[in-house]
Amino acid sequence: MRHNSAEYVKKCDRCQRYKPIPNLPVEVYHPQNSPWPFMQWAIDLVGPLPPAPAKKEMMIVATDYFTKWIEAEALSSTKEADVERFIWRNIICRFGCPQSLVIDNGSQFIGKHITAFFAKYKIKQHLSTPRYPQGNGQAEASNKVILDCLKKRLEGAEGKWVDELPGVL
Repeated sequence: MRHNSAEYVKKCDRCQRYKPIPNLPVEVYHPQNSPWPFMQWAIDLVGPLPPAPAKKEMMIVATDYFTKWIEAEALSSTKEADVERFIWRNIICRFGCPQSLVIDNGSQFIGKHITAFFAKYKIKQHLSTPRYPQGNGQAEASNKVILDCLKKRLEGAEGKWVDELPGVL
């Protein structure tokens, strides 16, 4: 069965076209520990993506560090209110209040309104460095997996990524 699977992958056009190419530099492993599920989340914005209905061109992705559970939603704008609504509906209402969120230095994550929201629920903000925002490795890994799966499913129908997003998750 293993041999058959290997042969199939060699012949599969989509598997060969969208195969990830490892080109990461060798680096010391720095694990992010989370002692219990849904305590620490990584949040990142992905986009701009091909325009979809309702002018949705961005995607917000949140990944739990412990279980690697992914929550994502298509957005038409990336204002603080949109980020707050996403965190409220997809994280707090479903999994409870997290202890901390690892985010980049985007204005929608560090503005006065969202900072007050985090203070209200006693959520700590851990910012990735301005010099290397891709340092939020958990979020970047999740983004890569979601985008690869969307590419494989769509094959050129780029505007339909919003419809395929729940199936990919």
